Amino acid sequence: MVEAPADQIDADDNWIGGHYQLALELGIRDDARLETAFNAVIALTGMEGAWALTSVNPSAIEAVELTIASTLQFGLLRGQVRLPTGELVVCAVHVVREEAEPPFYAPDWVVFDLPLGALIKVKPRIGGYPFGDTAGSLGWRTSLDDWMVGIARSLFDQVAFRLGLVGMECSGDAYSDRLADGVPERRPFGYLVPGEAGLTYFPATA
Repeated sequence: MVEAPADQIDADDNWIGGHYQLALELGIRDDARLETAFNAVIALTGMEGAWALTSVNPSAIEAVELTIASTLQFGLLRGQVRLPTGELVVCAVHVVREEAEPPFYAPDWVVFDLPLGALIKVKPRIGGYPFGDTAGSLGWRTSLDDWMVGIARSLFDQVAFRLGLVGMECSGDAYSDRLADGVPERRPFGYLVPGEAGLTYFPATA
């Protein structure tokens, strides 16, 4: 059986294994800011195309518009992106609008995803990640993290988000209002923390 290429949208094996993410916590609900951040993620990553599981045909992936309206309607939007090393792979983008009554904090998030199923086809060193010795994965993760951090830094010039996270399934695993004691010393994913001097990046340690 011939393996599907890493950029094939409807290949199920491209979407297995979880998602490596750039997750941006924007702050409390704000429609205009969310749309600006979403559009900036699309532009800065170079994501192309959009497909989603729609209510028209739930069992199939349908082409949709690559817009904030589409992800609010359908959820995860699947597309394609070229990695900085040149490989074309599937990717996805989605937003999260948390809900809570005051005084509880419920931010908006924009999340860019790279599924491990596709990444492992172009980066064989991934192996069994995220299981086992994850510190050993820093070799291949560092270049991917640096690319995502560069995207976040450029986006911060347009939208002053409250926290950025870079790593495996990291969306919602940390919040800006829970960092009173600082960033954890041991980190499975990277943190981008705004301050008076701009963004400070704390890379993953494991």
